[in-house]
Amino acid sequence: MAGTTHKFLLPAVLALAAIALPAPATAAPAESTAPLAGRCLAESNLGEVYVNTCMDTGKQRWTIEGEKIRRSGSSWCLAEGNLGAVVVNTCMNTGKQRWTIEGEKIRRSGSSLCLASNGTSAGLNTCMNTGKQRWLIQGEKIILNN
Repeated sequence: MAGTTHKFLLPAVLALAAIALPAPATAAPAESTAPLAGRCLAESNLGEVYVNTCMDTGKQRWTIEGEKIRRSGSSWCLAEGNLGAVVVNTCMNTGKQRWTIEGEKIRRSGSSLCLASNGTSAGLNTCMNTGKQRWLIQGEKIILNN
C-alpha cells in the first residue's frame, strides 16, 4: 500500500512544483531579420524606397507625424522624387513630403497621386482602386494590402 501512495503523490508534488517555481529568465529578443507576413515599404541604403518581404528591421519602420511619414528613429521622411519615384530625404516642410492617409490609400497631399507598388519599387501613380495602392498601417509597418 505504501508503494501505491508514492505512485500517486509524486506526480501531484511535481505538478505543484511546476506551478510554484518561477519561469527561467529569458533575454530580451534581438532585432530579427526573419521574414514576417506580407510585403512592406522599406528604405534602401541609397535613400530609395521599395517594397520587400516584411522583416523586423529599422529600414521598414515608419512613424506617421501629421502629414509626414518619417523613418522611425531618423530625420528621414518619405518624399516624392523625380519621375514618379518615392524616396526618403531629410525631413523638411515641403509639399513633396506631405501625405494624406485615406482608408487604404496613401495620397501625396494636394495631388491625385498615390503611393503604389510597382513590382519591387515604390512609386507614385494616379490614385485608383487597385491592390497596388492598398496599404495597411500596422504599428510601425506599412504593409502592401493587395
